[in-house]
Amino acid sequence: MKLDIYCISDIGCVRDGNQDMAGAGLCLIRDSQTGLTHDLGDGKNFLLLMSDGMGGHQHGEMASSHTLEQLRSLVFDGRRDWSRPEETLAEEIGRIGTELDLKSVGMQLDRPMGCTLTGFVWAGGKTLLVNVGDSRSYIYRDGMLRRLTRDQTLHERDLTPLPQGKALYSCIGAGVAPEVDIRDYSGRLFPGDRLLLCTDGLTDMVGDDIIEALLAEKQPDRAASLLVERAKIAGGHDNVSVAVADISQSNLTTTLQP
Repeated sequence: MKLDIYCISDIGCVRDGNQDMAGAGLCLIRDSQTGLTHDLGDGKNFLLLMSDGMGGHQHGEMASSHTLEQLRSLVFDGRRDWSRPEETLAEEIGRIGTELDLKSVGMQLDRPMGCTLTGFVWAGGKTLLVNVGDSRSYIYRDGMLRRLTRDQTLHERDLTPLPQGKALYSCIGAGVAPEVDIRDYSGRLFPGDRLLLCTDGLTDMVGDDIIEALLAEKQPDRAASLLVERAKIAGGHDNVSVAVADISQSNLTTTLQP
């Protein structure tokens, strides 16, 4: 299968800095936009991930960039053993969380840095859906949108009313032991599917019905742009980042679009 990906990471309308970061293959995206085409048929490892630094904590931008940099190093390290990919990925995410906590102690932060993580890793012959926190992964298939991940918030776990329920009970770093949700999604993605990864800067501003309607746009770059634009029209209270990826038949090519 081939992925046609378009990522946008935008500061939004209110925040002073952007704590979001997207990762697509070797590319890390913040305050920019990037298109990438990758063929999964070559059997090589690949990643498509989204991370959101925790806005109520210091240095969220460092947490999200460190997390994606470390995962990129893991996924593309040809020396690593991927015979048990779920365990390898979960162990690495736990290690990254510990690193972020140690960095926070060393920097004498009042609140330790942390971040969310969602998206896909292709490794060890498997397609893995990973989620920690409240950034989301969706699939758009046959004109219908379906959320693939569950927010690790007090609202979804305990039905705590919002806004208090927005608090995370699981993340990477922030002095919390993450509940790393990794599912084997092998054989469950098909040509014609469209994937959406996003931070809560989109989903807090735009309802799923509107997201579904905007994903009907033919080209992934146009769909991604419309989603970010709609979040900013609604107020853009947070950083807003999206990755839209179309799945099509494989042709064994990898190209980076300008």
